[in-house]
Amino acid sequence: MGIGTKTVLKRRITSGGYVLIEVMVSLVVFSVGILSVMRSFSVATRARGVAQDYTVAAFLCQKLMSESQSMADLPEGAETGGFGDAYPKFNWTRTVTLIKIEPPPPPKQDQKPRRGRVFQGHVLQDAAERRRAMSGPQKTLTLRGIVVTVSWSRRGAQYSVSAETRLPVREGAISNVGA
Repeated sequence: MGIGTKTVLKRRITSGGYVLIEVMVSLVVFSVGILSVMRSFSVATRARGVAQDYTVAAFLCQKLMSESQSMADLPEGAETGGFGDAYPKFNWTRTVTLIKIEPPPPPKQDQKPRRGRVFQGHVLQDAAERRRAMSGPQKTLTLRGIVVTVSWSRRGAQYSVSAETRLPVREGAISNVGA
């Protein structure tokens, strides 16, 4: 064996170690990339499920709100319930409150009447003055406030969707839960 043969063997032995390290580093980078892709699939699947639940909950909330608006004698108070076997993980809460709106006080007698704004030669009154002039004595306005909330849980987290409306109450249609 000559001198040239020993250097060739040394080069093969030392370059073989570098190849092994390069392969190990590339496997680590590849596995981190695969784990990231798998994690993104998991997150996307979970987000799709939550979005689907929100869509179903919004539909159920709208359905319950429509039913609530069509009920003339909806009692004041809170009610809870579920949607049965069709949607077992969804629950609802409906809260009904009566809201009384007092009429504005009449203008003082010593106060000058407002002239209104002038538009193309015509004097305009504001809406409150027109209503007062047309309606005579004013009554207290009663509204029924309805709040519907649909709630559910997914993987230990609580979610909910709510809708709220105000409806005028017809005279004689007020009832209480406790009465």
